[in-house]
Amino acid sequence: MIAHGQNHATDPQLKHRILSLHEHAASDQAAIASGISLANLIDQAGRLVADTIRLRWSKRPVLVLAGPGHNGDDGRVAARYLRQAGWEVSEITLSSDPAQEFDRQAIAAEFNRAGLVVDALFGAGLNRPITPEESPQAAHLITMMQHQTTPRLAVDVPSGLHGDSGQVLGHGLGMAAQVTVTVTFCRLKPAHLLMPGRDLCGEIFCRDIGIKDNIFNCETFKHATQNIPRTYVNHPDLWRDALPHSRNDQHKYQRGQVLIRGGSMSGAARLAANAARRQGAGMVTIAVPMAKMGEYVQTEAGVILQPLAWGEWRHELTPPHLKRYAALLLGPGNAPDDATRLDVLAALATDKPVILDAGAITAFAGHSEMLRQAIKSRSPQAQNPILTPHAQEFQAIIPATIAASDDKLRKTREGAAWLGAVIIHKGRDSVIATPEGTAFINHNAPHSLATAGSGDVLAGLVAARLAAQMPAWAAAAASVFAHGLAAWRFDQVSATNLIAEDIAAHIYRDAG
Repeated sequence: MIAHGQNHATDPQLKHRILSLHEHAASDQAAIASGISLANLIDQAGRLVADTIRLRWSKRPVLVLAGPGHNGDDGRVAARYLRQAGWEVSEITLSSDPAQEFDRQAIAAEFNRAGLVVDALFGAGLNRPITPEESPQAAHLITMMQHQTTPRLAVDVPSGLHGDSGQVLGHGLGMAAQVTVTVTFCRLKPAHLLMPGRDLCGEIFCRDIGIKDNIFNCETFKHATQNIPRTYVNHPDLWRDALPHSRNDQHKYQRGQVLIRGGSMSGAARLAANAARRQGAGMVTIAVPMAKMGEYVQTEAGVILQPLAWGEWRHELTPPHLKRYAALLLGPGNAPDDATRLDVLAALATDKPVILDAGAITAFAGHSEMLRQAIKSRSPQAQNPILTPHAQEFQAIIPATIAASDDKLRKTREGAAWLGAVIIHKGRDSVIATPEGTAFINHNAPHSLATAGSGDVLAGLVAARLAAQMPAWAAAAASVFAHGLAAWRFDQVSATNLIAEDIAAHIYRDAG
């Protein structure tokens, strides 16, 4: 959960911007170049940590774990401000010499007395894992934190967490403690939103450290970050202006007709169709093989069923049929076979917006270059297609040199650029990336969305927004946000577990 204390920038893009480690360092340098001293930034950070503690908890003994760098300085300043406010504070300072002996018994006594532990050992810029072999003192302190039932607060990020990837450093060998609250400054880092960092950080307070918005437009900052694509917290402020607007004289054909390729698993296509209708599509047609028509007869009455012989789906993509459709969705319930692959290629050969999900993605496992070339060969007038893979589907079509990275943001961005498509890399930390490199990290998806069919619903939402002529990036980001919000709304009003059929009924008309 991202809590109060965010910056209040007037520019929506700046307000919701996420800064990488390099960008954060550049913003600090630009602030210092503008006349703000490093000592002032550290003092402000420590004061904000102390203020957050005083607001969040009643007075109690506080134990501050301070590292040797600026993160430790923030912790020591926080300790000073807490003492000035009458709090009892003790400190354990991590030695810069990892071989130095330390008193485990005295450390245990300090932990037992503490009503709150502050982790100011290492910040987001740590580039080596914390292990008992390499960092015995730090590893012992983190182990003690992990066994504490008292609240824990991290300064910047929990120590041991990489600020860009959100991963615990060390590929399973390192460690980082779960904390109750994390206090960070200026702007969020990717680690605050990407799993497992998102869960390890607990409640996040992003506090204004005094770096003004004009810093991000100064030459010092722009020069240092000129080749870094921008990343944002997915939020309606970023795409609200691209939402379709209903008119009094608008009829169903003007709201966009979606064509869905029906397959052997009828439930998936039906879920997608219902979601597209709830999201505002004027009409939804499922093209159904004749041999499977019996499985589709229970489809909601408002969905059009177009019976086809095997192989005839491609005929719907030729004039005069194609002109009826505003967006094409392939994949929900489709087998990952040759027929699906040929139909995807036919869809991509049109100028219509295309969404590929599930079987339409995995049909290209081992044939990813074929998919890439089909996308790259599209007309310049055609929008980038949108793909909605989960982790395994992403790995099936993106080269291993990209997909093997443990940095979800980085590999989604690189995968979108390689493929030439907008990619929604699904999960609790869904990442939406464009071929140009702009990315959005979604944070409103509850655990309950991990249920069969929820991805089909998302594909239908995206199709409806594309049919309403939203830009591909906006349709993707808005649909992911609406999807998470609908699940959250259901969870607030129902005592039962969410199933995919529940999601569409809780879709906001404007997604927030």
